[in-house]
Order: sequence, then C-alpha cells, then structure tokens
Amino acid sequence: MQHDISPTTVTGHQGAETSRPDQEEHENKEIRDRRRIRYLEAKLAKETDGSKRLEAMLANKEQMLQEKEAKLTSVNDLAYHQEQTIRELSAANHRQNNEIQQTREELHHVITKYQQINQLLQERSAELSTAQQFLGKTDNISPTEVARLVETLNADIAQQSNFILDSLSYRKWTGSANDLGRLLTELSDLLGTSLCNNLWRRMNDPNLGFDHLLTQLALQTGLTKACESIINPWNPPFWDEGKIFDRVYGAMGRDVGQVVAGKWRALSSTYLGMDRGANKEYLREVLLKLITAVSGPLQSGDSLPPDIKGKVDNITRKALEIHEHVRSGLTSMDLMVYSIPCGTQFDASQMEDSNAPNRRTEKAENDNQDGKVICTLEMGLRYEQRVPSGKQGEFTDETGVILKSKVVLVDADYESLHDA
Repeated sequence: MQHDISPTTVTGHQGAETSRPDQEEHENKEIRDRRRIRYLEAKLAKETDGSKRLEAMLANKEQMLQEKEAKLTSVNDLAYHQEQTIRELSAANHRQNNEIQQTREELHHVITKYQQINQLLQERSAELSTAQQFLGKTDNISPTEVARLVETLNADIAQQSNFILDSLSYRKWTGSANDLGRLLTELSDLLGTSLCNNLWRRMNDPNLGFDHLLTQLALQTGLTKACESIINPWNPPFWDEGKIFDRVYGAMGRDVGQVVAGKWRALSSTYLGMDRGANKEYLREVLLKLITAVSGPLQSGDSLPPDIKGKVDNITRKALEIHEHVRSGLTSMDLMVYSIPCGTQFDASQMEDSNAPNRRTEKAENDNQDGKVICTLEMGLRYEQRVPSGKQGEFTDETGVILKSKVVLVDADYESLHDA
C-alpha cells in the first residue's frame, strides 16, 4: 500500500521559509514513514500470502474432511446394511432354532410313537403266537363221542328214574290246591302242559291211584329237561349271567367264521368257570319237586334220601361233563342237546317215537307219526356250524341232527293220558 504525501513548504505570512533543521526532520520522518509503509506493505503481503496458504490448506483440509465424511457415511451405510444383515441373520437363526426345536420335538414324538408301536407289535406278536397256538388246536372230542355221552346220560336218567319209581310209595296230596298249582307251575317248563294237567287231575281225584307210567314219564322227562338246562347254557344254573355271552356270540356269527367263533366260545367258557355244587343243588331241587308232584311229599321232608341223592348227583356229574365238552372241548362246530316241546307235531327228521318198536303194523306207526308230542324221554344232539355264505366276509349257519331225541306221542295205549 502506498501513501502519496506531497512535500509542504512552510512559509510565514511574511514569506519566510522554514528553517532547514525542521526540513530535515520532516524529510527523515517521511523517509521513516515510507520505510514503515514498505515494511507494513511487505508484512501485509507476507501475511496475505500466509493467509492464502492457510486458505488453501483449509480448503484442502475441508476437502479431506468432506472425503472422510463421505467415507464415514459410506462406512455408516455399510454398518447399517451389515446391522440389517445381522438382524436378518439373527431372525433367520432364531427361526432355524425354533424349527430345530420343533423338529426335535417331532423326532421325540416319532421315537415315542415308534417305541409304543414297537411295544404294541411285540405284544400283538405274543398274542398272535398264543392265538396261533390256540387256534391251531384240534377238537378235544369228536361229535360222535359226544353223542355217545348223551346216549349214556339218557340211559342213566331212564335207569335212575326206574330206581326212584320203585322206591316211591304213593300218598294222597295233603296240601292245598294252591300249593299243588304253584308246584306244577314251577315244573311246567320241565314237564310241559300235558303231563302237568294229568298230574293235577290225578292228585286231586281221590279215586285215582298211583300211576306208574305217568310217574315214570314225569321223572324221566323232568330230569332230561333239567339236564338240558345244565348242558347248553354258558353258566348253569346262573342262566341270566350267560345272556350277554349269547348276544355277543350270536352277533359274532355274522362277521367271523367257525374257527374264531368256536375258539372264543371255548376260551370264554373256560375262564367263566362252573359251579358244580350249585348244579348239584339245582338238580336235587328239581328231583324233589318231581317226586312231590308224582307221589306226594317225602317222609324225609325237604331232603332227598341218601341213596337217591347219590343217583341224582351222578346224573349231574355226567351232564356237567357233556357241558364242558360242548362248551370248551369242541370248537369246529357248536353242539347242543335238545328236547321237543309238548304239543309239537311229529317230525321224523328231528325225533323218534319212543314206542315205535311196539307198533304192530307199519300202518299204525305211520298213522301215529301224524300225532303230537306229549313229552321228551331222551335228549337229542344237534350241531350248528358257521360256513361262508358265498358273499365276501359273510357267514351263514349250517345245522343238522347227530342224535334224534326220543319222544312220547299221543297214543290210545297211554290211557292215563287220554286227556292230553
């Protein structure tokens, strides 16, 4: 910076010039001022250069700062993206952990289910092995052998009925008519209406004496029917307890064959058991009622004589033996003893006339075959077998007679039964 200073001449109003020392001092001062100005100008120029350098350096620093800010922004962006990626990876990892946990739980469930199925398979295999052994067993007895046992029992009943008949002494009925009526009502299922009506008439008619034929028929028929009630049911003499088994076994026949049904029946009967004492008491009571109905009350009162008691217990034992065979010992078919209800029309395919050998002519026999049954003296034996019906998975019953029952028919020879 330059400052132009004009030299000044100092004059007095009188025109006198300034003194020389003052002029020199003034010049020196100007010189000093010029030097100072040059120094200041140089310093200013130097400071200006320094300022420019600082400005350039500051601009450079600012550019560097901008570049670093840009890098920092880029780093922040990268960090943000990385954090986003980390969050996504963390979420994915959490999902995978949940999936792994779920998979582990499912695997544990599958393992548990497998163990249960494996255990069930082992149990079923054991059951199947037992079932195969059970189903593979053959019958313990043949139908023919059972028929022989039934014939033996029939003969024993007839023999013991004759023995009891010979040991009885007829007494007039001393009780009330109501008592006799109740007694015969209790025996009606065993004897049928024809024999009960004749017993009622004879016991109430003082002019009628002891009838050996009627007594024989009543004793033999009653014991035969009572033995049928022991042989056929599931749990004699507790017949009501076997009704559920009858329903199950009957329903089973529509869906399974004879082998499975027969084995089920045999196994159920085996575990159901049998009360021999109760069956003995049952047959003793039946016989006591029969004796009372045909000959009046016993002198021994409400108890059978020891010899008769032994005879009837032997009949019970044989009936229970047949019961065990037909319920548990034979599974290839169902066997049942049977008797013919009173009043049934004669059918030669199901029954035999017990008096047929005494018929004198074939014509007389044929005529009598049109008659009706009074009572059954000997049990017959039927079979029933479940066979395929021809439709897939369905079965039907095949029935037949192995041993015919022997019956008494309405006949003029039985004069005591003329009102039957």
